[in-house]
Amino acid sequence: MQDSIDKRNEKEKIASSVIKRWNVHYQTKEELQKLEEQKENDRMKEAQEILDRLQAEAAADEEKKRKEIEDAMRAAAQTPTQADYNASTNAYSGAYGRQQVTDEATRDQINQILGEKKRDFEAHLEETLEQNKF
Repeated sequence: MQDSIDKRNEKEKIASSVIKRWNVHYQTKEELQKLEEQKENDRMKEAQEILDRLQAEAAADEEKKRKEIEDAMRAAAQTPTQADYNASTNAYSGAYGRQQVTDEATRDQINQILGEKKRDFEAHLEETLEQNKF
């Protein structure tokens, strides 16, 4: 490490001396080309790193945007609308029962209940017809 006194002494030595060939380093064309190629390669590597980082950020942003859209669609599907409002019950029950039942146990229960209602209706209908016979 040089301090300001060393720098001053070196400047005085150079100023008062004749240029000697051992104090001068000549760079050949090959050395210059090699340095330029190395600098260009370094710049290309840095540019590629920046490009890769930007592409990764863009992919992450795209994934985040896609997830936000999916979440918004799910929230919109779960939010009751004016069409779901049932004025007689004063509640948002209009969407109840619109989706297909996928659970087998639930589907069997529904069929059993509907079958009971049908049998009860038919029995009541037969009783009414028998009573109305003259």
